[in-house]
Amino acid sequence: MELSEPSISKTNTEFVGERVAVIGAGVSGSACCSALTKRGLDCVVFEKQERAGGLWVDNYYGASVQLPKLLYEYPELRFAKNVSKFPSMAEVCEYVDRFNEQQGIQSCFRFRAEVKKAEKESDSVWALHVVDLETGASTVEKFSWLVVCTGMFSSKPKTINIEGSESFKGNIIHSSEYRSAGIFSGKKVVVVGGGKSGIDAARTASTVADEVVHVCRTRMWSIPAKFGPFHVGLLIELIMLIKLNVPFSSWPNIRLAEEISRSNTTMRDENYLDAVRKGKVQVRKHQVDSIKPYSVKLSDGSDSEADIIVLATGWEQGFRELFDEDIAEKVAMETDGLYIYKNILPPDVDRLAFVGSNIAANAAPLTVTVQSVWLAQLIAGHRVKPTIAEMKEDIEKLKANRRRYWPFEECRGAVVQGHICRYCDDLLHDMSVPTNRGGFGSGLKSLFKPKLPLFWRELVTEAHVARKP
Repeated sequence: MELSEPSISKTNTEFVGERVAVIGAGVSGSACCSALTKRGLDCVVFEKQERAGGLWVDNYYGASVQLPKLLYEYPELRFAKNVSKFPSMAEVCEYVDRFNEQQGIQSCFRFRAEVKKAEKESDSVWALHVVDLETGASTVEKFSWLVVCTGMFSSKPKTINIEGSESFKGNIIHSSEYRSAGIFSGKKVVVVGGGKSGIDAARTASTVADEVVHVCRTRMWSIPAKFGPFHVGLLIELIMLIKLNVPFSSWPNIRLAEEISRSNTTMRDENYLDAVRKGKVQVRKHQVDSIKPYSVKLSDGSDSEADIIVLATGWEQGFRELFDEDIAEKVAMETDGLYIYKNILPPDVDRLAFVGSNIAANAAPLTVTVQSVWLAQLIAGHRVKPTIAEMKEDIEKLKANRRRYWPFEECRGAVVQGHICRYCDDLLHDMSVPTNRGGFGSGLKSLFKPKLPLFWRELVTEAHVARKP
């Protein structure tokens, strides 16, 4: 399909002449499409899967949301009452389908369509090389904006090279690969990695395996679903550990306050803890030193026999592979992550944005909704885009703050964990939407009760039509 250079209007109230490509039809892509169409923008969502839902369409066996459903909702739509407290993959996909139907955006989606390459044809035109996965046909389609919504934890499995891997006689898999518990039946399983996928793999394996060893250099906290809004101190940590009856050998070796500032805070793993208490999962707070033909050698010198090794080592942000070398360098990762303006705009690449692809926040539907509305307002010309210098100055301030106060991790630039309300308030302020509703009493109440996504519905509704001169 050919498209002439788009005419950019800053004042058109109906249709501003922009054509926007969105890559990914998960929670982020759907929110972005909804916000764009509400601004009268022409939007096409490309998704290589056969339905909407993103990582929830095809993930490891037993994957589920680790937050109560009240915290994992779009502001505009509640989960159905009969949905599990911690929604399953199928329930999230059904929820996203309901959202797309409610917003009237189903016609914007192109399923089984994979964007292989995105090239900047001119200052205002993106050329996307799209493959129809049903027919194999390739086309080039042109857009004035490109929004990447491929997520933080689903693009490209991150693998690690461990000495001796090639000599192992069993199977080595990434945590994203198993689709049933049967693969672990009667086996000796070693799980490497202390995040949610590692905890889930160890828990699943413990139901059928002969032996499960969970190796994690940092044993994360198991935060109860009803975690209170109190000060995180030593006394609270001790109370939690005693209440959860965590064996001393499996106590975390990281402060809770530090973990809450990380991307992999674990909010729900009651069954995992039960398996640890019963000895079905043995926790080893060490690193893997090397792999032998039938075992794993740990950094303390001990060996753990293994038939299967599960690498729960996370994900890489694979979006850079979409671009040529010049653009890829402009969105290059630093040692502690990608730093871009408001976690949305890379200052050196015009008409490129990221929604949900460079932000780690548990309340994903809420956060990406506010990101999407912020971006749609800017694309529609209803707010002036900051200059490159202004964006870079803001990024440097953020970078300095993160590196001074936040613990190091490879995606530190994307983490807003524990600061979601402040982050959303900042974006709403940019859109001229006041957030201090309800006065002093409301602010005091928020200290003791979390602001659920439903709280933000009125603010988001106002933001959808807001303009900033």
